[in-house]
Amino acid sequence: MSTSDCITKARRVCKVPDCDDSEIVSNGWCDKHYRRWRKHGDPNITLRHTGPLPERLWTRVDSTKNGCWPWSGNTLRGYGRLRFQNRDHIAHRVAWELTYGPIPDGMCVLHRCDNPPCCNPKHLFLGTQQDNIDDRDHKGRTTRGEGVVISVLTKEDVRKIRSSYAQGGYTQKALAEIYGVDRTTVSRVIQLKTWRHIL
Repeated sequence: MSTSDCITKARRVCKVPDCDDSEIVSNGWCDKHYRRWRKHGDPNITLRHTGPLPERLWTRVDSTKNGCWPWSGNTLRGYGRLRFQNRDHIAHRVAWELTYGPIPDGMCVLHRCDNPPCCNPKHLFLGTQQDNIDDRDHKGRTTRGEGVVISVLTKEDVRKIRSSYAQGGYTQKALAEIYGVDRTTVSRVIQLKTWRHIL
């Protein structure tokens, strides 16, 4: 056997046809095809998330409507999410950039329509994080008090905690035990750090 035959035999390439990656990870597959096999059960699967960014965005946006153009792909906390060049991108931010250009540093892309999956550029505008918070508060979208899913206390509980503590009959620890919450929770209620809308 010649030296060249030994080198050829020693050099392994991915066994997926048309893949010449020589960095074999497992089962004779390169990293990319091994991950496809782990995720989809088939190393030969062609992932549908290919193509240029504009095509990737607009093929998943229903722009046939007059109002909001909802994103139909994956979401994160209600906002559209797409993968491009091994990074996650927020769909409405991509829609803004493709329509109007780069987003300036420190600026957010906000929704006039208050519909997180909407990618209609006419419904988007730039603002700071504080603008975003002010817009949310002005429109009454802040979840607080009993509206918070994990809330244990009610409005009436909060009033009683504050009243009992103000009269000096109970310690914060005792009130925490009565209402089944942590002492820190009681302290924050008393100091108006939480439930400020209930007086």
